Amino acid sequence: MSLSRYNFPIEMTRQKTIMAARMAIGTIISFIITTYFTLVEPTWVYISLFIILFEQHTIGASLTRCSMRAFATISSALYSLIIIFLFHNNYLMNLIGFVVGIFLYTYLFLGTKKSYIGILGCVTLAICLINYNNFSYVFIRPTNVIIGILIGFFTLRFFFPSRATKMLILEMQEFLAEYATLSIYLANIDDSTTDLPERLTQCESNILALIPHFQTLISETRVEIGKDSGFTQVAADILQSFRHIFRYYASIIALILYKGVILNEKDREHFIFLSNAMIQLKENLSYLKHTRNLVAAPDLMPQKDENLLSLMLSLLVTECSSLEIKINKLIRMAKVVKLE
Repeated sequence: MSLSRYNFPIEMTRQKTIMAARMAIGTIISFIITTYFTLVEPTWVYISLFIILFEQHTIGASLTRCSMRAFATISSALYSLIIIFLFHNNYLMNLIGFVVGIFLYTYLFLGTKKSYIGILGCVTLAICLINYNNFSYVFIRPTNVIIGILIGFFTLRFFFPSRATKMLILEMQEFLAEYATLSIYLANIDDSTTDLPERLTQCESNILALIPHFQTLISETRVEIGKDSGFTQVAADILQSFRHIFRYYASIIALILYKGVILNEKDREHFIFLSNAMIQLKENLSYLKHTRNLVAAPDLMPQKDENLLSLMLSLLVTECSSLEIKINKLIRMAKVVKLE
């Protein structure tokens, strides 16, 4: 029976294969540990493992999820222990403590980037204060959760590790490839070209999809190499340049579509030059090498005049020159940042 009959798309990629293999390895390790040490309620080990590894592509993302899960579990377990100890496991007081704890976790973490702490804290309170109501189980749950977290991080760190720093560089290459393709497309448009609006819409869709992922990778990189690292600041500056470049491209396309501006041979040469420069910057990132004055070539700089297209091209080339400087700076930093 074919799965395609039920519209189950199966896409095998290297990333998915690695994540699935990592999940299987972590499960085997968890089974060995829980069986050998005969842990009580080993289910929580597996639950923590799956939450840590599922959809966590990088070490930075895993560390973030690990820290939030550990904090939520330990803090709510300690809170439950205090309630049970102070009020001698009185069910009414446990219920009151449970309601107060739910209020605190919801008030402190609702609508924040750490809302996962609030969700898990509430779940742990329900398990500890409403379900079990005794010291042993309140102690067992956080212990098993920590074991699952450690197994998950160990598996992610030592079995095909994926660092956000490396993923960030790959994402920059995606931006550059997108702009190189758009530049060569603009260089070859003529009166018979009719799909320019569709091309802009597709490019805009691709860029808008890359931006939030890029921002997420910056946050994960800060976790991996430190919040004060200059690497992440330069990466954020590069993202800003990518955004500016897209605005200039969009403005140029708007001039062509709505103002009837026609590209001359000099304009086409500029776009071809920009496409080649983007491709070269992409290759530089691939091999972590840099080339001086790749974009900032004075004889190729458009002259600022009353022509809006020339002005936009001038701004575009200037921004690309700034982007090259930032990428070269990032490449120098990447040589001392752990990428593997």
